[in-house]
Amino acid sequence: MVMRPSTAPVLRAARVNIPAEQESTLPDNAVSAQTREQRTRSKVLVASSTYDSITEPTRLLTWQKVVETPDRPVAVYPPRPPLPLQSLPVLRHLPYSWFALPRVLFGPRSIFWICLVLVCVLVGGGTLGMVEAFKHNPSGNGLLSGPSLQVTPTSADVGAILSLSGSGLSPRTLIGLFRDNAIPISDTNNAPEIYTDASGTINDTVIIGSDWGGGPHTIVLEDAHTHRYISTPIQVTGNIGPLRPAHLHLSANDLDFAAGDQATNTLKKISLWNSGAGQVTWQATTTQPWLMLSPQGGTLSANVPPTDVMVAVNRADLQPGEYTAQVLFSSSAGDSKLPVKMQVVPLQTGHDPVLQLSPALLSFTGTDGGANPDPEVITVSNPGALPLNWKASSNVPWLNISASNTQVAPSGSSTATVKVDTSSLLPGTHSARITFTGTGSTSVLHSIQSVYVSVTITPNCSLQVSPGILALTSIYQQSGRASQTIALGQTQSCAGPVSWSAKSNTSWLSVDQTHGTTPASPTVIANPAGLDAGSHSGSITFSSSYGTQVVLVSLMVNRPNAPSLSLGSAILSFNANASGASPPAQILSLKNNGGAPLSWSASATTLAGGNWLQLSQTSGQLNAHQSGSISVQAAVLNTMTPNTYSGIIRVYVRDATGKLLSQNPQVIPVNFMLGTACTLQVPIPPLTFYGVANQVQLSGAGNTSSAHAVSMSAGSSCTSNLNWRAVPATSDGMKWLHVTPDSGSIAPTKSATMQVSVTLAGLKAGSYSGQVTLSATDDSRRVVSTQHINVYLTVQPPCTLQSPSVGALDFSASGSGAPAAQSFQVGVVGMCSGPVNLDVRGDTSTSPNWLIISPLHVVLHSGETATFTVKPSAASLARGKTYSGSVSLYATEANGMPTVASPQSMKASLSLAGTPKLTAGFDSSHVNTVPGKSSEMIAINNTGDAPLDWTASLQSGTPAYFSLSANAGKNLAGGASANIALLVDTTNAPAGSYTPSVDISATNSLTGTSVGQVTITMTIVVVMPPAMSVDQTNLYFNTVAGSDPADQSVAISNSGGGTLSWTASTPGQPWLSLGSTSGLVNASGGSTLVFKVSASGLAPQPQPYSDSVTLTPSDGPSVMVHVYLTVTAATPPPTPTSAATQAPTPTPQVMITPTAQVVVTPASDPGSAMPSGTVVSAQTPIVTTSTPDVTPIQNRGVDSAAGSVQQTAKTATPQH
Repeated sequence: MVMRPSTAPVLRAARVNIPAEQESTLPDNAVSAQTREQRTRSKVLVASSTYDSITEPTRLLTWQKVVETPDRPVAVYPPRPPLPLQSLPVLRHLPYSWFALPRVLFGPRSIFWICLVLVCVLVGGGTLGMVEAFKHNPSGNGLLSGPSLQVTPTSADVGAILSLSGSGLSPRTLIGLFRDNAIPISDTNNAPEIYTDASGTINDTVIIGSDWGGGPHTIVLEDAHTHRYISTPIQVTGNIGPLRPAHLHLSANDLDFAAGDQATNTLKKISLWNSGAGQVTWQATTTQPWLMLSPQGGTLSANVPPTDVMVAVNRADLQPGEYTAQVLFSSSAGDSKLPVKMQVVPLQTGHDPVLQLSPALLSFTGTDGGANPDPEVITVSNPGALPLNWKASSNVPWLNISASNTQVAPSGSSTATVKVDTSSLLPGTHSARITFTGTGSTSVLHSIQSVYVSVTITPNCSLQVSPGILALTSIYQQSGRASQTIALGQTQSCAGPVSWSAKSNTSWLSVDQTHGTTPASPTVIANPAGLDAGSHSGSITFSSSYGTQVVLVSLMVNRPNAPSLSLGSAILSFNANASGASPPAQILSLKNNGGAPLSWSASATTLAGGNWLQLSQTSGQLNAHQSGSISVQAAVLNTMTPNTYSGIIRVYVRDATGKLLSQNPQVIPVNFMLGTACTLQVPIPPLTFYGVANQVQLSGAGNTSSAHAVSMSAGSSCTSNLNWRAVPATSDGMKWLHVTPDSGSIAPTKSATMQVSVTLAGLKAGSYSGQVTLSATDDSRRVVSTQHINVYLTVQPPCTLQSPSVGALDFSASGSGAPAAQSFQVGVVGMCSGPVNLDVRGDTSTSPNWLIISPLHVVLHSGETATFTVKPSAASLARGKTYSGSVSLYATEANGMPTVASPQSMKASLSLAGTPKLTAGFDSSHVNTVPGKSSEMIAINNTGDAPLDWTASLQSGTPAYFSLSANAGKNLAGGASANIALLVDTTNAPAGSYTPSVDISATNSLTGTSVGQVTITMTIVVVMPPAMSVDQTNLYFNTVAGSDPADQSVAISNSGGGTLSWTASTPGQPWLSLGSTSGLVNASGGSTLVFKVSASGLAPQPQPYSDSVTLTPSDGPSVMVHVYLTVTAATPPPTPTSAATQAPTPTPQVMITPTAQVVVTPASDPGSAMPSGTVVSAQTPIVTTSTPDVTPIQNRGVDSAAGSVQQTAKTATPQH
């Protein structure tokens, strides 16, 4: 018993069909002891059911309880002394003397003799058992070597538990559980795989699932170490109704991979499962080469976990935009389409290395126990700006990754070869992930990416024995043997005929051929001589190099006067196409070998696909030694899809009294294989090529072919030739993918081959993808098949010297310090003829050579890198200078030819300097200015002995009136200066004081260390310009001839800022003079200009005398002051007269003289619409009143401040 790590007891039950009538039909002395034992062990009855008006026998259930106990360590504590009997509560009140007899009987001597008797009984029983065993098997053929498997019971209903007991397996090895060759099953703990113990044995239980279907099945164990199988048949009985047809179900209706750049590969998982019964064989292709999936095909069984399929988009080498495609699923249960869309956005590389992988997933296919599949290649590219360092790891031990070069230069690529070790993998689909990660101190864009890997292990070659269970009949004590011919074949995975041998486990059972090769039809022979009437069982084991398969044989020896029915076939098989006609009917013969008549009845049951199984006759009678037959027909129904359908024919036999005979019912399995319609069958795994220089190699170890053969065949259901055509296409539009031939014709069941090849002409190193579309039409030009084969090409450079890991070597040292050493890496990639010799040399522009390089020579193989150290020798070099040089690399192949990109050179520089020192300042710390634009110079000085890099910025909060002409400068040599300007724009600034501050910081140009910061500040005062204004611009003088009028003045004020200076022009007339000709006026101050008139010598006249004086300010426009002088004649004294003689007062006479021109100069009034300094001319009439004793008219001037002309006239009253 296998000790399991569980403390819970497990109840296992197994159902066994025991026909009730079977016991009554046997002779009294032939009643099976097994039947009696089963009857006494079980008291559970199952209700009867009917088939075609025939009552099925009542069945008994046998159950057993198995308690599984975990392994526990042996107790190391000392045992406790036994308790006396009187310590028990029940016996506590009994007298002590009552316990004397047990003490005497169970003393040490008594126990010794009792044990001795028990040992003798056990040894004797074992000896008798061995004698009995050799009595029934004198030849010892029952002792079979190698692994063995026992399944109990061998016949059970759906839902019954089968007990599996295997031995002879590899110790502590994984064992796979399968049924019917390669359909995975799980045990009662839902484990599809279990481990053997240290002795190579297992004990497990499985449940017969409802999807198994009735009829014969096989239970298979496979050893993962030896990859040999053990197979034992069972019979599933009971009333099994129709099963749901197989159906391929997808977990998604569409896939959206969203947006990603050219270095982003996106993966999504979908699940596939069979939601019906039976099995579904599926295959998937994509309509675009950038769309991939893994795995690309397989088989889905019912009631097993779904199969995960990883779908990936490979955006490498795609232009930005939106893309759509489809995944096409074709299966034996129908076809499906899965729409896919995704978007490509531009790659933003920046200054980092970029990890780019192609392809995004890998798919391997291998055979159980066969050779490892060919390696696959993953291309690692770096579209970034810096070298990429990477590593890869897997999450499973059976996956191996080897890198050609783990450092990729910018715009370069390397490869990772992936190998799969399938030696420990069982049939099925296995998955893994390869994780790629960027290494080193530099940040890597898109670091940590995964490549999904699937490995599909197809079942190994195995024998196929049909049928696996035989039921033979014979007549007691009559000569003649019972026989049945079986068929030996092999599975499709076998490369050729399989050698086999046969061995029986009992003397009455044999086979006419003990060895041979497939296909074969050996006959199983049962010799009833010497056997008692009743049921006998045996088995024949067929062995091959792949495993063993057991055929179970039951022999019923009947009495001579009892009827006995034998069937001519143990199994029936039909083949047809889904769109074709039904296959021909087959004959099932019946024969009564007994000496009494019998009646029989038959029924047909289908497990899926509808009522496709029909019998020509369902009942009949046979006399002694009479034969009969039933015509069995398998019909192709319209609802049936390509698949394998199962059915059962049950035959019940009754004697003349109506009692059922033993071995009822006899079961004949029926298999109906419905093939697909006419199609072009093509294996469509992706084809991978990689090229080196001008040579193309197919992906695979040691394979140097530049073409890959693709085989195609026309299905057996085709009735005419298929005309096929292959069209290659590439994602980049270049014509590097070719097929030869590109068209042809294939007859039904025949095959053809085309060659898929690639050429490298015009291709640069990188990854490429393409697709071959293969379509086929029949004679009516109807397209019967369209398939796609994805092709991937990786072009590697020839033997090439890679660029160094750094572009240049820059050394610097401050003061008396020595510059630090620097290192760089360089590698060789591509196809090289052998080892590559790499030499390094340093050259400098000055002597002595200050470049010291170590090592100077290395030997590299393709994919390897070397590290070189360069240390400058500055001891003999003068400080304060910069020195230049170069490092040259020369790579030579084993044939003496230089590699591609050889030689290469790197620049080297050495700066030896002291310490820079920063000072800065304005030319003046205080400036007065008027609104407008100006600049103030800033001097940035390096008073040290090493160059510096400086930056300048205005402090936060500085008004927007200030800015800098430059913000940074580099390599300001020691003792040098740089000038920048503080730009001032105070056009719209209000008057006031401003203090802008400038921060200037510097770093050492050679070392990058900080030199310090200087903050400088200046004061800028914004003042308004002076503005001259006068209170009036027109002066009017009136006087009488011979007298001078009073002086008049003009007030001059400064309405702006600062000090205003003004000058007055000299008057043009001699009668006019000024008090002064110049003056100064402070802001908001004023001065007065006096105008003097001398009228002597001026004669009266109707028109006034005029002159003008121009006032010119130091800032602003000039102002003209107009002066008008009116001279009138003197009035004579009045003459006295009498009243009588007084003349009447004459009426004043008003005389209008021609107009005089008055010049008006407006004042600087901000609110006035007239601009300052505009001269306005107006025609003003001069009114003169003429009467006796008239006072002269006085005219007033123009108010310059108001910009209007005022005129007054005074009329003298007459003298009386």
